[in-house]
Amino acid sequence: MNEFEYLSDEELEKFIADVETDLVQAPPGLLDGIMAKVDADSEKAKPPMKTKEEKIVEYRRFRKQVIVSMTASIAASLLLPIALSYVPEMPRKERQIPTREEIVGTQDTMTKEEFLNRNKLNLLGGWNDETKEKE
Repeated sequence: MNEFEYLSDEELEKFIADVETDLVQAPPGLLDGIMAKVDADSEKAKPPMKTKEEKIVEYRRFRKQVIVSMTASIAASLLLPIALSYVPEMPRKERQIPTREEIVGTQDTMTKEEFLNRNKLNLLGGWNDETKEKE
């Protein structure tokens, strides 16, 4: 019934000891080589350091962008009401909004029950016969 023979505890310990003694040792200097490559790659990945003058120029550019955007937003908030005051309005008599009944009365609509009965599916998976006959 058991296809595989399992090792006893003593045999297993001996097998582990044999495997550990036969392990291949890494060549000397491999660790140092890998660490040197990692250090070199990490130096390449660092962004270049900016000088103090470059930082000052970048800060001044940012400050100008903030000032321009603040000026534009203040100008828009002040000029928008003035611009909207020049838009002509329709007289109140002409601005009558139609009621729902007026809109529905001009359109050919069906009730919810008519829609559901027309588009009802049979239990067998086909459309009901009334829909096919009308079409």
